[in-house]
Amino acid sequence: MKKNKMKVIKFFLFTGILLASCNLYADTFKEEKKYILSVKLPLISKISVMQISTKLSNTDNEKYELNFNVKTLNLIDYISSVNGDGYVSGSINNNIYIPDIYKYDYVRKSKKKSVSLKYLNGKIIEEKFTPEFDKNKLTPILNKQKDNTIDPATLFLRLVDLSRINQCTESIKI
Repeated sequence: MKKNKMKVIKFFLFTGILLASCNLYADTFKEEKKYILSVKLPLISKISVMQISTKLSNTDNEKYELNFNVKTLNLIDYISSVNGDGYVSGSINNNIYIPDIYKYDYVRKSKKKSVSLKYLNGKIIEEKFTPEFDKNKLTPILNKQKDNTIDPATLFLRLVDLSRINQCTESIKI
């Protein structure tokens, strides 16, 4: 009787360890990358101007999350310094990233700024900018012009993932 009890305990212990070490619900893919954006001007060698670090995860090729950091480099850092962290999550439909939530907190010229967007069915349903923009200095944009737009991070994600850009046959609204 004691032997059977030990076998049952070992079985449940082994099963528990196995289940704890496996993700039963989703096949999650995670990838970290660092991009250096450079410019090449006549008579001047190539200059690195921005670094973008990304951490992408997607679940069952249906949902994605992207955490990113953006910072200016070299001469650009002295002219117009930017350092920020952001996050975007959404779904993947027909191999295309579709954002649901976008958040970007950054510092530009020693001023803290923030952008937050929420999407539903291709429409921006909530937008928050801190500090708020002076709309008198901006070109007016109608709500219908914002339909089927994506955030800058999702655009970047689409552009660097060559398998998802549909041979550059689509127009993308930002």
